[in-house]
Amino acid sequence: MALGSVRASLINARAYGANPVAFYRELSGSGDGYRAVAPFDLFGRNVLISDPDLVAEVLASPSGQRFGKTGLRFFTVIRRMLGSGLFGLDGDQHQRRRRVLYPVLQGEALRPAADAMSRAAERLCQEWAVPPSRTVDVAEAAARTSLELLAEALVGPPLATTAAQLGHLFAHAEPMLLRMLKAPVVFPDWLPTPGNRRLGHATAALRNRAADLLRLDEPAPDTMLGRLLARESDPTRILDELVTLVVAGHQSTAAAITFTLYLLAKHPSEARRIAEEATATLNGRAATIDDLPALPPHSHGGGGGDANLPPVWIITRRTIGVERLGGHTLRPRTTVHICPHTLHRNPKHWPEPDRFRPERFDGTSHRHRFAYAPFGGGPHKCVGNDFALMATAIVIATVLPAIHLHPPTQDVLVSARSFTVPDGGLLLRLGPAPG
Repeated sequence: MALGSVRASLINARAYGANPVAFYRELSGSGDGYRAVAPFDLFGRNVLISDPDLVAEVLASPSGQRFGKTGLRFFTVIRRMLGSGLFGLDGDQHQRRRRVLYPVLQGEALRPAADAMSRAAERLCQEWAVPPSRTVDVAEAAARTSLELLAEALVGPPLATTAAQLGHLFAHAEPMLLRMLKAPVVFPDWLPTPGNRRLGHATAALRNRAADLLRLDEPAPDTMLGRLLARESDPTRILDELVTLVVAGHQSTAAAITFTLYLLAKHPSEARRIAEEATATLNGRAATIDDLPALPPHSHGGGGGDANLPPVWIITRRTIGVERLGGHTLRPRTTVHICPHTLHRNPKHWPEPDRFRPERFDGTSHRHRFAYAPFGGGPHKCVGNDFALMATAIVIATVLPAIHLHPPTQDVLVSARSFTVPDGGLLLRLGPAPG
């Protein structure tokens, strides 16, 4: 590696380690200086792409043929915790596992899960709609509510408390995982470094508790785990997918709820409009799956929140052979970065990209299908995206009519953990709705 490349890598590594989302946004630029293709050094060949046509070329190409996950640090590290769960798979393995999971997490299969969402939303509503007005960490409450509803949807009310413990164990392990992902060097997992030992112990605690859960009474057949058990018989695969569902399921939902509430607090007229439309449909009760068609499309993350502040902050692939993207020749083993935070600010596809404009999602706007990718796209699109969007819609529509959100006193600083998070939490003043 040339001296100039090493120097650039060190500078970029420092900026990336401090705040990856801010690093990508600085790299892509804005306005007339927006860069849809931005090569950069990070101890190897890297390129950030924010053009929907190029994103489609990467994400919609046959899985594992031109762009793959093999050899990427992120997937190498995450597999230590998730095993061979869907998230880390590629090629034919990914497609086979996806066919198992897709019916568990889509369509009418989510009806029992939606009931759990409604109950969790009602509990949060009762907590927040009590006077007097007070300052609440909305990010913490969203994370707690998301974990509650996921645990109940996953295994049913009798086992929900045990399932929720998996989320708490991951919260303990996550900082160790992130430190390893940002470290200059990732040592093989067999080498007993302090970092490897800490992550190994935390991972063992998480996976052992998940295995304990699987040894308890079998969940009801209409729960997510019950449906998975009916479609998959291999114990290791079931364990891997259970851990993956817990890790990814509640954090993506929490991010969508958190940032939707933040944006609505910043835009009181939109909050009032959603509250009035939700009240007309619900009349004070909790939203259900059958209410979703009648609810305003911008009552959930997919109605603006996921465009401005998407839960997923990075998608990476590695070139397998020589590729041409946006006039750039990419050598084999080049890491391709797709950051929804920069993709959703491409001025060619998103006029006034930093403005909260829910009308973009009223069904009359037409855009490139890969211009909006809060949960990825193509054959690797997050299989749980419907779960996250449904949960967000039910929680927002249930809670918003009952509370008054005071405008935030300062803009949120977006940071990145496993998913997009507000740096330092999100403190908002709220209380019962007037009148």
